[in-house]
Amino acid sequence: MRATGIKPRDVIVCCLKNSIDSIIPVLASLYLDAIVLSLNAVLPSSHCAHFISTTKSKLIFVDEDAVSLIETSLAQANTATEVVVVGESSKYKTLSDMVMPREEENEFKPVTVDNCQETAFIYLSSGTTGRPKLICLSHFGLVNASMIFRNVLDAIDSTTPMVSMHFASLYWISTVMIVTASFIKGDTRVVPLKIDGEQILKFIETYKVTYFLTPPSYAHNFITVSNFKNYDVSSLKCMLIAGSRVSPQHLTRVASFFKDTMVTEAYGTTEAGTLTAEISHPRLGSAGKCVEDMEIKVVDVETRKLLGPNENGEVCFRSPYAMKGYYNSDLSIVCDEEGFIPTGDLGYYDDDEYLYLVGRASETFKYRSYFIIPSDIENILEQHPAVKEAIVFGIPHETDGYHAAACIVLEHGANVALEDIEGYLSERVMEYQTLRGGIKFINAIPKSPTGKNLRRSMPEIFEKLPNK
Repeated sequence: MRATGIKPRDVIVCCLKNSIDSIIPVLASLYLDAIVLSLNAVLPSSHCAHFISTTKSKLIFVDEDAVSLIETSLAQANTATEVVVVGESSKYKTLSDMVMPREEENEFKPVTVDNCQETAFIYLSSGTTGRPKLICLSHFGLVNASMIFRNVLDAIDSTTPMVSMHFASLYWISTVMIVTASFIKGDTRVVPLKIDGEQILKFIETYKVTYFLTPPSYAHNFITVSNFKNYDVSSLKCMLIAGSRVSPQHLTRVASFFKDTMVTEAYGTTEAGTLTAEISHPRLGSAGKCVEDMEIKVVDVETRKLLGPNENGEVCFRSPYAMKGYYNSDLSIVCDEEGFIPTGDLGYYDDDEYLYLVGRASETFKYRSYFIIPSDIENILEQHPAVKEAIVFGIPHETDGYHAAACIVLEHGANVALEDIEGYLSERVMEYQTLRGGIKFINAIPKSPTGKNLRRSMPEIFEKLPNK
């Protein structure tokens, strides 16, 4: 990379799926004090063009099956940024070309980072409400966030290296934290190239995997493998479920399969890494307690008044390891007067300071004078044995504000009438939570590249779905 003219503070794009080699350009960038911008191949080309142009990216590493996306993005950005392909290519330089042995590499010394508060990574926000924002994370923040994640894992075993497995690409901050935490302790990393429930069980058995972090949807894939009992998963000491909402029922069901494993929920954001976790004494339904150097407060969504224990509001955090700000702007436009950053997540803490998440502030809506929190209804729907996943959203109404509606993904082979689902729900919710907008079946719920439900797109999708 240095031979191509890369200098400190240049921006390097990595648009790479999960693989053993994907960490190579990331580490090389850090050794040169360059900045890593992580993109995902499922992003629209217009978004990629905007990010490449805005950051004046100097080099792009991309998987061979995503080259066309980058070519379209570069054309839209009207720039000729150099492209390096991870895989085969007759048109562009490849990563294999770049890692060929060179005489001068024996004399290589990493660039000294004089200011640890400088940006090391640029990550994208969730993008659930529009085009993602560019989040800047410093060397200081990311190293310490990774150390904190390491400390969380040390509650499992602080004496010996472990075997980690990560499913997400480096587009996720959690993957960088897992990789860095692995380097700190000398852990072995297992890197699946695709997410297949049975293959993951084979990997756990074969490589004696001791921990991994997974979104709820992947955890569901593992426990629905028909011959689950044929695999020895006893080496797995900890499964952290994070990234999106997880119901207590789902957590309990996963734990019933992984009997020798601590299955627990954790909570983090791209803006700060891990906020809460609890390995030693988890509580069902809770995302745990604050990690080191993390402060959390809960405020009223409308008045911003500070709330106490067991009062629902927006979760805000403050940490020396938090994001520096958005690209080309500092934290002042994000923080409140006390330096807390709002997460957009709704939740509360109990008398023992365990945090409980109930939804997103942007996802709530009003039916007449009642606030409806979608996750309250989703949790009930997902307790039905035929329901794999549910998403609740508001349909605009002329006089009532919004009517709650839902789309449901059924378990494989399930055969149930909508009327049965409606009857099941009506017996378990308040009158104002009734799904006046209706219920429809859907094959899959649309998600962002980070696995979050794209709730804002659901009213339009719902309208086009057939009535059954």
